[in-house]
Amino acid sequence: MSKYTFGIKSADSYLLSLSEAYRQFRSDDLDANKALDCAMRAWHISEWIYKEFNLEATQGTLQQYQKRLASAHDFLAFMHDVANGLKHCTLSQPLSSVDDSGTHLGDFSNDFDFSFDVSCLVLKLEDDTERIFILELEKAIEHWRAYLDGLRTQQS
Repeated sequence: MSKYTFGIKSADSYLLSLSEAYRQFRSDDLDANKALDCAMRAWHISEWIYKEFNLEATQGTLQQYQKRLASAHDFLAFMHDVANGLKHCTLSQPLSSVDDSGTHLGDFSNDFDFSFDVSCLVLKLEDDTERIFILELEKAIEHWRAYLDGLRTQQS
């Protein structure tokens, strides 16, 4: 689909690249650069899917489609804001309630699960709650896998 992407030619291959970026991030889940790369991929796959499956007729413009996705799934709104916050430095119209992002330094090693106070990257929300970035990313990846499966089924 794109001649600029070093072999990523479809939404499926884009999802594979997102999965590989996630695998690398998972091995070093305090690496902000890997997290940012994952967020960009987890958001921008929406454009690949929109174009590959010709969703304009059913979803309106790309911007309308993406806004609906972010409204329906807070984890995608987080990916939008992180990805576009990196690209543009600031956002005039964020789609989530992220107030800040950072590293939570926990008392337990990453050998423990998130029911323990482990170190992790977090999104700090306007209501003073936090979301663990990697868990939101995992939701986004699972969403895209299921969404692509559904679109492929509709085409069959």
